[in-house]
Amino acid sequence: MIFNDFAHSQQPALEVFNACLDTVYDTNDLNTEHIHRISPDAKLVYLLWGFDSQVFNGGFWYVFGTSLGDHSEDILKFLRSVGAKTSVRLLEKALSRFPDSKPAKDYDQRQKQLEHIDSDDFIDLDDKYYQDQDQMIELLHQYVRSHTESCVTSH
Repeated sequence: MIFNDFAHSQQPALEVFNACLDTVYDTNDLNTEHIHRISPDAKLVYLLWGFDSQVFNGGFWYVFGTSLGDHSEDILKFLRSVGAKTSVRLLEKALSRFPDSKPAKDYDQRQKQLEHIDSDDFIDLDDKYYQDQDQMIELLHQYVRSHTESCVTSH
């Protein structure tokens, strides 16, 4: 399965994201994420689609309160690579709320960090993100359409 299989769809990034979901989770275990099963380009789409969805669903605090927070370094790297400058700036500010600007990669440790951070500390960032200045979904659709030879699964 390559990105070209989805490139002519109306929402190619959503289709790649859904294919990634089917790949990283086992049918009988929707709690264990096997992100190593997807290619680097698919990981970009998967993480950035998830990031955008979760920020819109509950804000930056919510992102860090879920397993997606395990991937904050990769998300920042991928935001830079697609040119999402506003999102980079906002995520960097969100990260700065953590000790040494690094949320724990371990979910349980990050939950302990979040106990010391008020969710209201992220509201200003959420409000700016909701303005959708980067047009993240469109950036991801363009990414899929310009990387047609990329595979969904890792080799």
